[in-house]
Amino acid sequence: MRNRDMAADYLQEAEVSLKQAELALELRRYNTAVRRAQDCLEFSIKAALRLVGIEYPKEHEVSDVLRSASERFPKWFRAEIDRIARASATLIPKRGLATYGDERRFTPAGELFDRDDALEAMDDARKSFEKVKLLLRSFEKASKKQR
Repeated sequence: MRNRDMAADYLQEAEVSLKQAELALELRRYNTAVRRAQDCLEFSIKAALRLVGIEYPKEHEVSDVLRSASERFPKWFRAEIDRIARASATLIPKRGLATYGDERRFTPAGELFDRDDALEAMDDARKSFEKVKLLLRSFEKASKKQR
């Protein structure tokens, strides 16, 4: 499978995660919305990396790889990389808490996050997803022109 096909599939996963975050927000499951927003952001970053042929470590946090590969991206996308990487660095520590809660303090995940947390996480994820979607489209257009 080509990198572009893999990237498109990752982006579909990102979109599903974003829709799940929206549903969780509607259901007032703010921790789930945060977790799904993080999934969306992670899949979006990995789609961008896959699109330019970068093999990333099999970890959740790969924003350092995105930053180090910035020269492989178009100038307009490079301008977004710091924002995307900061969003990822912000959401990664929340991933475990949003899933399991604070097990040391016996605080359930549902008590650790509020609507504002969910909205902020979803906004970061949505913006990143949209930029990577534009990146994929730009690569598809360039590919068609070369044929």
